[in-house]
Amino acid sequence: LIDTNAIFWWSPTATLSDSTSLNPIASPLVSTEYFFNLLNPGCNIINNADFESGNVGFTSQYIYTPLNVAGGEYFVGPNSLAWNPWLGSFSDHTTGSGNMLLVNGSPVPNTSVWCKTLTVTPNTDYVFSAWIQNINIWGVASNPAILQFSVNGNLLGNAFTTTVNAGIWQQFYQTWNSGANTT
Repeated sequence: LIDTNAIFWWSPTATLSDSTSLNPIASPLVSTEYFFNLLNPGCNIINNADFESGNVGFTSQYIYTPLNVAGGEYFVGPNSLAWNPWLGSFSDHTTGSGNMLLVNGSPVPNTSVWCKTLTVTPNTDYVFSAWIQNINIWGVASNPAILQFSVNGNLLGNAFTTTVNAGIWQQFYQTWNSGANTT
């Protein structure tokens, strides 16, 4: 059994019907060996990763406010509509009744949304993962959220662009090897 929230990927993907499916149909033109990679999430080393304790345990370059009026602001709460009456009414990814991080994108590029210093084990693989949804019911086709993880000032992988469709949770993740790092 594989958890439906598990992180997995196929390699190669070019001749698969759906590389995001657990059971894609392969149509290779030549003999091809496929690899199924499954990440064992292990334990989460981030305290309050689900925001159930509220606005604690992390920092942000955004402005914390219980009522959103401008870009570059954030809040931790259970419903987007209560934070900004122009948004849709959406709830968290895990229970549907817990807290989540609500963010109105900054007009200033490269503004850090969520930051934390953690102790890590050298030469160990880590996975940074977040679930993201667009909460703007008016559409953001010309200005979707573009996010990217960074560790110790270095960008990880490619930038992730959210869907313009509101209310659809998407998982965004990148792997990182700590090398000689301890934080």
